[in-house]
Amino acid sequence: MNKLDQLNTVIKDNSRFYKINESDLIWIYDAHVHNVFSLSRNLYNALFVEKNQSLSDITEKLSIKENAYFLNIINNILQNETDNTNFSVEDDGCSVMINTSNRCNLNCSYCYRNKKDANINSIENIKKSIEWVMKEYKPKASKFDFTYSMSSESSIDIDILKQVLKEYENYEPQDFLENDLKQEEVQNFFKCLHRDFDNIKPDLFSEKSDENKSCLVLILNKLIREKNLYEMLGMSIGMFQEDMRAEIQNRHNFSAWKANRVNRWILEVKYGEYIDFSKKAIPQYPSFSIFTNGTCATSDFIHLVKAAGINPLYISIDGPQKVHDFNRKFNSGKCSYGEVLKNIRIFQNEKISLCASAVLTSHYPKPLEIALHLQKLGFQKGTMTSVRPGTSVSFTLDNVDNLLAGYEELFLRFKDDALKNDFSLLDFLEDDYCVNSIKLLISRTKQVCRCNLDNQLVINAKGDVYNCLYFEASNMNKIGNINSQVKRIEGDKSVSSRNACNKCWARYLCGGTCFYASQVMMGDILEIEPVECKIRKHLARLSLEFVVFCRENNINL
Repeated sequence: MNKLDQLNTVIKDNSRFYKINESDLIWIYDAHVHNVFSLSRNLYNALFVEKNQSLSDITEKLSIKENAYFLNIINNILQNETDNTNFSVEDDGCSVMINTSNRCNLNCSYCYRNKKDANINSIENIKKSIEWVMKEYKPKASKFDFTYSMSSESSIDIDILKQVLKEYENYEPQDFLENDLKQEEVQNFFKCLHRDFDNIKPDLFSEKSDENKSCLVLILNKLIREKNLYEMLGMSIGMFQEDMRAEIQNRHNFSAWKANRVNRWILEVKYGEYIDFSKKAIPQYPSFSIFTNGTCATSDFIHLVKAAGINPLYISIDGPQKVHDFNRKFNSGKCSYGEVLKNIRIFQNEKISLCASAVLTSHYPKPLEIALHLQKLGFQKGTMTSVRPGTSVSFTLDNVDNLLAGYEELFLRFKDDALKNDFSLLDFLEDDYCVNSIKLLISRTKQVCRCNLDNQLVINAKGDVYNCLYFEASNMNKIGNINSQVKRIEGDKSVSSRNACNKCWARYLCGGTCFYASQVMMGDILEIEPVECKIRKHLARLSLEFVVFCRENNINL
């Protein structure tokens, strides 16, 4: 088989190629190499429609530059006839949600929490959960992302959250170890410390018996706990990397666990020449995150947010007042938008950055209007997530086309804005899954799995462990208990193992449908839930068209 015949055979593979027809160009997305390339309409017709010319007949009509481009495309297609994607999901982190309770002051139309579970978590059980994750379940994780109160309103559980925050100092590996210091620089390090602290903190050296490494470590770890260390050293904010600056500037609001981490950074920058960074272990810092429905902005709650260094704070809000109040009412039946709006202003006046988390429902499938409203309210970022299946406002095959039309309207706005070199709305929705395919295309990154189910845990007040918040709320697919045994989910859950995905051209722009939705609607986590599949495939198509639009108009993404 010659190259042209081989190319004609390969290009028919609808599980690999997706074509976008423009006026003068045919754009083709190749799933195997995860990229988009273009052919002139005449060249495309000569290759795949007319089929009455040899490859040499076609190439002799092209310029040297066109020939090089064309042959490179052919070679890429033919050399990657087999999909050699690596389907291993490489993530050595651990994402953990610990439920403090199931209490909430709202009764949302799509609420997923288990309202029958009246258990309230204790500080003892939460401490045990944290320690179990960090010491037993995944002790070698590179990071631990802990989120609390996902099944409750965090402001209701503020007393226990304050206790958790106080305990965090015990989980922060910020202290210096002897191995962190250069042996040959110990004496010089002492001289430097004497110079900087003899006059302002002479008691710092009172407990030392000798100027050796162990005494030096004791002194440094005392400094880590000094509230005014930055002021003592008279350092300039310009000495620090950009991502550290905000932390240093907010250090006086932090609880001890986070303030100590900031002081560790300060000491490392100030005395970096004496520290052996090549031997320093990468610290496994546990994060502390909460969400809120925005109905509470008391000074106590604001203090918790600042003390934990939560930046930004995520607030659940569904868009304009008529949309939000339809879905998110107080338990009394009173609408909540006015209270949330008032509290947004309080948080903003307290210099707390906010991100909005909206739920898209069949009642109001208009993502553009929702996004613009959230942006107007002054949120830093916004996300819009389709409601889970099985509620009164869920999308079905009968009504999902309304949402698809809403997304088409949103992407038309992206295009209009891009022509004006305005990417503010696109940036605002940077973390939203509607633009995820755009990011995947730009970064040439394939999404091979819907989520990293194997590296996420949900632990409730009874110590029961699940891999998904929705599974926990529905009491489905429990994998164990921290007090007995936890089994890890076995098997491949990538798109290669999901039959409806592995033959779909959009698989690497999507990753498959939600495992929970697949379980509930189809009876198997590896089956494909058709409504979400339709949504995500539509978004992949819109994203491709947007990327092509930008290339055709010389817009640099």
